[in-house]
Amino acid sequence: MIKLIATDIDGTLLETGKTMPDPRYYDVIGRLLADGVSFCVSSGRQYASQSKLFGPYMDQIFNITENGARVLYGQKELFCSVMTKEDSVELVKDTRALGSEAECMYCTRDTAYFSPLDHNIQEMMTRKFLFRCQTVDRLEDLPFPCIKYSIKIRDSIEEGLRDHFIPKWQKTHEVTRGGNYISVMEKGVTKGSAIKRIQDYLGLSPEETMVFGDNRNDLEMMKEASWGVAVANARPVVKEAARIVTASNDDLGVLKIMEALIRHHYQCDQGFPEEIRSFCEE
Repeated sequence: MIKLIATDIDGTLLETGKTMPDPRYYDVIGRLLADGVSFCVSSGRQYASQSKLFGPYMDQIFNITENGARVLYGQKELFCSVMTKEDSVELVKDTRALGSEAECMYCTRDTAYFSPLDHNIQEMMTRKFLFRCQTVDRLEDLPFPCIKYSIKIRDSIEEGLRDHFIPKWQKTHEVTRGGNYISVMEKGVTKGSAIKRIQDYLGLSPEETMVFGDNRNDLEMMKEASWGVAVANARPVVKEAARIVTASNDDLGVLKIMEALIRHHYQCDQGFPEEIRSFCEE
């Protein structure tokens, strides 16, 4: 029986070009919670951003934010990984060495910081992803470290990322790629490690866990769940890792699976019923 459902947001639950979920998701989440099933939102977003999407239920759901660097149940923080100040500063310096088109985001618990050099990514985070943002003169001068550090990928800096930045930081940190962003966290911090923390908190097993994803940063999460579900628009490597593939984000694949699970009382021990298979890719 499925007792924990976790889903990525962008490219998975959220439709392309939309800033808010389809309203039907709120009804389904309410039903899950009423039935005693735990619901978790897992993304690279910050808590402030996720709260704008799932506000009515934020006190009742789990939130994996910043690609696993912070985990909350309601407003209670269960885990937060903080980098050293030295590493945080060095990340900024290495980004600037990539050239003028390299823009970055310095993420703390509640705020994403940007310098004037990062105005394009800041505009995107504010407008599309509803982040809480703040501009400072120089990120290197911030008095506190970050919990996650991200770089917007552009063709002009791809070579530098591949040849220098990623190999260097992979030696000591967790480096993930999700969509058009490279993110750096402390070693061992992933969406997967965050799911494991929630399972331990609830006393649940992988067999009782279902996760939804579309991108590479969802792979570790799928390793912690017996029921990994990829949306049809997911990257091939994610589809290969998933147990099943549902309809795309634009066809509300996550919603369809959750609605069917409710109708079938969250039972998956005999495999998914034919109702679910009818809208899943083979």
